[in-house]
Amino acid sequence: MLVKKKFFRLFLLIFLVSVITLRTNNDFRVNSYNDPIQILVIVDDDYGANVFPIIQQFEDFGWNVTVAGLKKTLTSCLFIDYDTMETEVILTDISDVTVFDALSVLPGNSHVNLLANQTALDLIKAADEANLVISGWCKAVRVLAYADVLDGHNVTGHANFVGDYETAGATYVGDDVLPVIDGNIVTSVRSTYYRNQICNAIGKAIGVFESNVPILNDITVTFDSTNPKLATLSFDVSDESTLLYVKIKAFEVNTTTGERFSPLYSSYYQVLNNHEPGICSCTFNMKIGSYEVDFEVADIYYNVFSIQNCTFVEVVGEVTETEWNMFLAISLPMLCVIALITKKRR
Repeated sequence: MLVKKKFFRLFLLIFLVSVITLRTNNDFRVNSYNDPIQILVIVDDDYGANVFPIIQQFEDFGWNVTVAGLKKTLTSCLFIDYDTMETEVILTDISDVTVFDALSVLPGNSHVNLLANQTALDLIKAADEANLVISGWCKAVRVLAYADVLDGHNVTGHANFVGDYETAGATYVGDDVLPVIDGNIVTSVRSTYYRNQICNAIGKAIGVFESNVPILNDITVTFDSTNPKLATLSFDVSDESTLLYVKIKAFEVNTTTGERFSPLYSSYYQVLNNHEPGICSCTFNMKIGSYEVDFEVADIYYNVFSIQNCTFVEVVGEVTETEWNMFLAISLPMLCVIALITKKRR
């Protein structure tokens, strides 16, 4: 009798493991905008680790980024082990800077090559005369001073070069402040700490930044007709700009006590190509039970909308044909074993 109970418990455990499975399928349906911003980013030798996340964030905005330098291969600072990066165009080969909407000199340790190259400085000056949005990151503000584009502007920048800014005709407002927008000139400090704010300031100066959070218009939950435990959650999102990411978390919940258990699944989707808002859907294969769903969405300017328990999902379900076949495949051999053991004991 004891053997029978042990085999029955083992059989029950295998059955539950085989039936209670979790499967996810993320399908965020969005469309692309046209005419993205064209930005020329200028990098020099001795560049820092911030260069790559800055470029990535511009690309997250959906902007077309062109990386330029005074040579094809640039070498980083010691902080990132003298790594190298390849530029897309040689700065001195650019004949018409007006094909871009903005120009940004990225952070670095010295910018000595740019400071010594009059052709590069003249290109920045030409961009200013064409009223492109020009930005300098921390020590790179010194390059803007040498290019003579700071006259009459309020600026920030690395404190070591205040004399250069003031000689160029700028008014220095401090060395630990948020990015400063003055006309078409954007200057900044602390490229890691203020990176989001600096990128947003550049977008604002160009005229594409907005500060309103996305709006969640509607939520629908639909169940698969052939599998009542397969639930698709659809979120209708609108926004003035475009979406950066969506997070969806489903928590099994005890409806009597209200206790939440660990999230069933955390879905994170990052849109990298300037996509329009719309229907964001995530499909869960849930075991029978009750679930609360948390939702978070951010647009490309990091305006975040989040809500806890935005919808409730009750999964009743029944054993599907696939699950029944799996049950039979596991249980029949075990039943045969149990029958043999029982026969031998007799």
